[in-house]
Amino acid sequence: MNLPETRARTGVAGLVIGALTLLTQIVLRRELAPGEFGTLNALFGLALILVLPLATLGFVLRRVLAPAELGPVLNRLAPVWGIACFVLLFLVLPALQLPRLSLQFYLFLAVGAGLFAICGRPAMDARWCTLLGVSAAVVRLLVGAWCGSDWPVAESGLGALVLGCAVAGLPALRDQPEAPALAHVWRQLRPGLVPALATLSLGGALALFTNADRVAAQTAFTARDPQFIDYARFDEYQAAGLLARCVVWGLLPLLLLFHRQRSALAKTTSASLRWLWIYLGVLLAATILLSCCGGLERLLFGGAPDVFLPGFAGAVFLLGLLQLVGVFALASRRHVECFVLAACGVGYTAWLFVVNSPLLLTSGMAGGALVSLALVLLVGVVRYARSHP
Repeated sequence: MNLPETRARTGVAGLVIGALTLLTQIVLRRELAPGEFGTLNALFGLALILVLPLATLGFVLRRVLAPAELGPVLNRLAPVWGIACFVLLFLVLPALQLPRLSLQFYLFLAVGAGLFAICGRPAMDARWCTLLGVSAAVVRLLVGAWCGSDWPVAESGLGALVLGCAVAGLPALRDQPEAPALAHVWRQLRPGLVPALATLSLGGALALFTNADRVAAQTAFTARDPQFIDYARFDEYQAAGLLARCVVWGLLPLLLLFHRQRSALAKTTSASLRWLWIYLGVLLAATILLSCCGGLERLLFGGAPDVFLPGFAGAVFLLGLLQLVGVFALASRRHVECFVLAACGVGYTAWLFVVNSPLLLTSGMAGGALVSLALVLLVGVVRYARSHP
């Protein structure tokens, strides 16, 4: 199979998996008890923040290691990163004030299953990997629908995620060649260590910027006397945020096309900015559409999530700009800006927990994203001025 056909097949599979994932969320929103969908999405966000760094590391190592070496290396690194994730969860989970101890247990399983799924991808060719990914999304949809109808609690959604990731990670159980020595991996990685660290920083930053608010919502909406918690509003916030995140995540492939074209050049040219301008135009159109699609949101998720859509629209536009600036900095080999963006992601997450108010959370997102964007651009302008006196 040639490269364009492989990329087309992967793109179609990505759309199918995304549609099945969205459908799973819609089903769970309809079936789960009040407040359970909100808590479930908060835990989904926390799991993504912890799992995506390993996926980014796999993307980095794919450039310097042979395909047969990548799977064994990830299998060796996943337990180390898993232990670090579990230690971090022990430190973070008490602050979230989850309603049941069982949710913590299921979250540990979800993080472990997510790492397992990442390790399974390099062990198979693109065709079988695509088929397995779609199968995992179908399993998650069916199991989530069945469990949610009988047990309308957040554990049902987490359990369906665990089973789906287990299916996606099955190739990791196949016999694989011996993992290369760490010294060999280091020799391959060392010449491009700074770009690799910049890529990891950008991946971590995007994970925080797109998921921190759904985690912070757990305390913002539920950290009060239970009789005064508005569980319906909590679910509506998470449903509106899900549609907003679909805009940011759905436009990322356009930036990846820009990155592939720009990173092959020594300097930025007008032709290399084509995908960037397309991304900006689609982002603006999607932001306007997001603020006007309250009827569609109600139809899909029920309730009145459109109350939060105007606030999310402004935040989504700024987060989309941050995503653009980060990918442009990485493609242009401006690695310092990627490190600054990662630091801003940590500060953005801390800021949302400081806001801790249902009424101000989307405003806090927009404010934090705007300050982060200003800081990254300031560093970029200063560094450009110093190098071009």
